[in-house]
Amino acid sequence: MPKIQMRRDTSANWKSVNPTLLAGEWALETDTKKMKIGDGTTGYNSLSYFREEDNKWQKPSEWIDIRSGQIANSIYFLVGHSAPTENEGTYTVSTYPSFSVYATVSTAANTYDVYVDGIKVATTANGTATTLNWGTLYTNGTITGGHDVTYPSALTTHIVRITPTTGTDTISRIYVYPISGQVQQGVLWVHFNISNSIALSYLLGAGSHGSRTVQNSLAEAITSSNGEIKAKTSIAQMCFYATSLKEIPVLDFGNNSLDCYGSFDTSSLLKKVHIKNGTLGSAYIFYNSPKLTDIILENCYITGNSFDYLFFNCNSLKKLPPMNMASVTVAGNCGYGLSGLENTMMDFTAASGLTILGFRGDSTNRTDGLKAIIVSASAPFDYATAPQINVSYTGLTRAALVNLFNSMPTVTGGQVITVTGVTGAADLTDADLAIATGKGWTVTR
Repeated sequence: MPKIQMRRDTSANWKSVNPTLLAGEWALETDTKKMKIGDGTTGYNSLSYFREEDNKWQKPSEWIDIRSGQIANSIYFLVGHSAPTENEGTYTVSTYPSFSVYATVSTAANTYDVYVDGIKVATTANGTATTLNWGTLYTNGTITGGHDVTYPSALTTHIVRITPTTGTDTISRIYVYPISGQVQQGVLWVHFNISNSIALSYLLGAGSHGSRTVQNSLAEAITSSNGEIKAKTSIAQMCFYATSLKEIPVLDFGNNSLDCYGSFDTSSLLKKVHIKNGTLGSAYIFYNSPKLTDIILENCYITGNSFDYLFFNCNSLKKLPPMNMASVTVAGNCGYGLSGLENTMMDFTAASGLTILGFRGDSTNRTDGLKAIIVSASAPFDYATAPQINVSYTGLTRAALVNLFNSMPTVTGGQVITVTGVTGAADLTDADLAIATGKGWTVTR
């Protein structure tokens, strides 16, 4: 009997070679059992997996499993650096030379312990950072070896474990701490084996768009022993610029409202976020996450006074999660470039204090899924920068635009609404436009 064999290799080898598969050619990862289909032009690493929605993140085969033999009440990091170079007994590390972690424990006067590959290297005061200089640790003979990998690049990796010194304590906050002159710190994976609530702000990164103080662009996964993390206080910038991140656990807010500013900012490969039991507040939450298809809010919704850049450049997002509009005052780029959005109606009538609203696309990245949008007749729309309403390059029909015009308030400050590239803009009649202009608005087409 004739047999057909699919091209096959380990995940690491496929990613290392990064071949361009022929159109319709199949490739199997023998260790992960995931498959890709070529298109004749795209390199392997940029192709999506076949039925990717059925495949959860799997540890690359050569990474040591930080979940193996895990100790309760601990948090683990898999951290990489370039191979240490020896010169007369002194070791240097050129890439990701240091790793710094900040933790607090539940008893303010107590300490936490830091282990590297099972060896205790520090006992640190509550609420302060521990910095591990890899070259120094090798030179002093504190650590040896490590676990070599070739993916995502040639690195030597270590398991860093954070555990409260006193067994009755718990870790109440943890994050990767800034190091002067070193933005990237080489984290590949974070694993939680805790049952308590914990603050996760700045877990993998922190900064702003002009000043990226901490990044971990190699990090692929945040996991937990039971698939969930109980979050408290804040998850702001939790995954800031974690551009390789593919997996996070379910986040349980414990029926609280948490600061979520920039929490998934530029998590470019993350496909699903599942949050339950609470409310999300602040702007930039899902900023520039183009692979994100599902935002699951279970017994949960988004609220706050700023929806600015809330769903920005989330090209794959299909449906918007629940939102409470009552306190929103700023929503200048609430939705932008949502090219995958299914038919959606946005109702901002509860936002009586709204000063600016943008839900739009552009000429190359339309938001055609927006089919209707209305606002509060009491909203001031007095933001200093025009346009005060921008729905350009959306799927609003003429009838939908007329409904929007009818819902808008009467203004006296020269407010502008932009409808450039909107599906029904060319069909607007003079009488339609007069609805808006009669209320003091300038309509830009």
